[in-house]
Amino acid sequence: MFTQPLLPSGRRVRFIHEFHGVYFRSGYDKLFLDRALYEPVFPVFEQDGVFFLSLEDLSRIYSPDLLVQVEGGRIRLRFQKYLDTMERVQIDRQWYLREVPAEEAVLAVGEPLAQAHGEWIELSAGPREIGGILYLPAIEVMTKIFGARTVPAKNMTVLTFYEDLTFPLVLWRYYSSVVRGRTCGEIHRSFWFEEGRRVIPYHMYIPTGYQPDTPNKAVFYFHGGGGNESRFYDQSGQKAQLYAEDRGYIVAGTNGYILSSFYGSLVPIIQTLDVLDPEKVAYENPEGWPEETLLLRRLAGLSMERQFEEIFGRWNLDKENLFAAGNSAGSVACMQYVLMRPGLFNAICPTGGFVNYHFYDLRQFAANLAPRHALFVCGTEDEHGFDYVMRGWAEMDRLGIPYQKLVVGGGDHPSGWSQVTDRIFDFFDSCLTK
Repeated sequence: MFTQPLLPSGRRVRFIHEFHGVYFRSGYDKLFLDRALYEPVFPVFEQDGVFFLSLEDLSRIYSPDLLVQVEGGRIRLRFQKYLDTMERVQIDRQWYLREVPAEEAVLAVGEPLAQAHGEWIELSAGPREIGGILYLPAIEVMTKIFGARTVPAKNMTVLTFYEDLTFPLVLWRYYSSVVRGRTCGEIHRSFWFEEGRRVIPYHMYIPTGYQPDTPNKAVFYFHGGGGNESRFYDQSGQKAQLYAEDRGYIVAGTNGYILSSFYGSLVPIIQTLDVLDPEKVAYENPEGWPEETLLLRRLAGLSMERQFEEIFGRWNLDKENLFAAGNSAGSVACMQYVLMRPGLFNAICPTGGFVNYHFYDLRQFAANLAPRHALFVCGTEDEHGFDYVMRGWAEMDRLGIPYQKLVVGGGDHPSGWSQVTDRIFDFFDSCLTK
């Protein structure tokens, strides 16, 4: 049997980052998924101009769309080709991609033929079993059987389903620096999230002064809905990298797994203040989401835990000087981690958002942070509701909770915070544990 669908409904959820290309490099046993380095479970190898990738890695890279069944020496593949350019539909606060038909193919170990579309397709090499590991000629399988195309560039080959994908020289130079052992500046990496059956990319900035044997202060950034792991860097106009380098911060751009993930939170956003009556709804699920939405929220929360494990395991971070910033839905993440994971962050900077305080214990929130270790930022032209954020601040004032706030005159919802990036880093500096 094929692997069961990720979701009970069988629908294909829209992930935060849909990969556009898989980049193979001659003489290199790893891969790149867009900009992110992917370290295969089993190394890639090239023979007679053919790239061989393990069946395990091929299924991970295209998960959850590529399903695999192995019986003896026969390999059956079932592939549903989804692109982020496809029509989307929102159901119960989650975004899904329009359903598409699946294609199937059968290959046999050692045979340079595949059966698909009711015909035999000739390959230059067949699947191989080496040391008990099954390898496939990945590029030919995806192009000749499932309709992908290749984009050649220098010593690399890009495998893609996007007609407009090109290969800019700056990208090749970045890849080359990674191959040479890049250890500082912008670092794009990825890891396999087993529970969510997805490769998750994340985006680091490592200052040149980083010393692996010394704990380093760090900022975690939680993007908003529709954003991705690179939003902090891009939306700030590279100021995030500038100040991180100048002040010696590691920055971790995290990935929310799916659109509308809210990083696992079920606490409503502040815009529901006048809509949800806490006396008439279930406190554990105030917006009444169905089980599938709850499942996706749980997976989104778990994906963040796995990202913390990945980042903490790879870089030496100072657990006494970790900070969080996040815009919109990311502001909810900042606040929920203070409540759910006290002590994880020394200070937080939520921007362009606030939680519905009827379903959130602001007093406990304050108890889990040092006084004034929360800086709230919002622009006066925030189209999602500057007035709502001010109501959140007013509730903090009513409860006598110490905090800081920064109003950005003329600032909008997506980028108002970016105009005061320097002051956000000033705030983190002021909260450092000496």
